[in-house]
Amino acid sequence: MATVFFYGTLMSNEVLLQVLCGSLASSDVMQQKLNSLTLSPGVLTGYRRFSLKLLEYPGVTRTGNFEDRVNGILCEGLGPLDIQRLDIFEGEVFRDTLVPCQVYAWIGDEKHIEAHDWKFERFLENVTTFCAQEKL
Repeated sequence: MATVFFYGTLMSNEVLLQVLCGSLASSDVMQQKLNSLTLSPGVLTGYRRFSLKLLEYPGVTRTGNFEDRVNGILCEGLGPLDIQRLDIFEGEVFRDTLVPCQVYAWIGDEKHIEAHDWKFERFLENVTTFCAQEKL
């Protein structure tokens, strides 16, 4: 079983479960999946989270400065199929990076990076729209 650090949209149970189970899964299937995972607060040191221009999701990059911290969720209990679905969801502009756990770090063009941090609370206001746009 794998452990992954989530720092953006996947901190939302709605998004996470639609990615892992599919948007057509029943609420019982989604609840069983949620019950099979251990979710706890986590901090990623030596990285910085930032907004991406014209996108609803953030990215992180390694800074090497241990004063830089990203708050997020540590998700334990993910199986191989879960990881495959996360890889598809994250796409080609994120690279699966191992720190003490797995994290999807931004490897796309720096022109997309905003100078400010991404706000989870703001994202939650539009999570349903995000799921529809991403076809989750």
